Amino acid sequence: MMTNPFHFFHQVRERISRWRCLWLLLALCAIGNTFASDIVEGFDYRTLKAPLSTSAGTKIEVIEFFWYNCPHCNAMEPLIEPWAKRNSSRILFKRVPYARNEEWVPQQQLYFALQAMGEVEAWHSRIFQAIHEQKIPLKSVAQMADYVQRQGLDRQRFLAAFKSPAVIQQTLHAAELAEQAVVESVPSIVVDGRYITYANLTGGSNAEVLQIADSLVNKALLERKKKAREQPVH
Repeated sequence: MMTNPFHFFHQVRERISRWRCLWLLLALCAIGNTFASDIVEGFDYRTLKAPLSTSAGTKIEVIEFFWYNCPHCNAMEPLIEPWAKRNSSRILFKRVPYARNEEWVPQQQLYFALQAMGEVEAWHSRIFQAIHEQKIPLKSVAQMADYVQRQGLDRQRFLAAFKSPAVIQQTLHAAELAEQAVVESVPSIVVDGRYITYANLTGGSNAEVLQIADSLVNKALLERKKKAREQPVH
């Protein structure tokens, strides 16, 4: 019995199409694995043993731990601000001043005092510039009060905010967050209360740390979507 040649060629074409689909699927899986493994735990980031509580709603919370006198934090400032704005649709960006010892604590209070006065966004970059570019010492409350007064802020209003119970409480809370996140150096970036990255860990630049932060935000969003899909429907 003679085989229909058209039927034979049709079968061959179907098999080739199936192989093409298989190879395409394998290629997509390989690409997916590449994107999933573009950051490596232990090298690019650490997972916190005790996650920080977050309150970002549907967005991913991103915290920058910083210290005003830190030159690396000063270098990060012009990078992280536009990065946070670009990602504003998917992240809630927060800053937390860090103190390794008691001498650093007044600068924590400086940040929270400016925040309490509604001035932190206008003054945050200016404080970095004053310390690192203008070489103005801002380590004591007297030096800080003198500086903000010269720049047009009411001295007594600043001092009242600086010494207020609310600012003291925020300063204590910042210390608790840093301890819980096991902050080893600044600037450090914590994503979704669970993942931390910083240049001393990655061995890279501040720009590379922000690229890793981007990947961690993506990771947190994907994990959140996966968790939502796995939840039983009632």
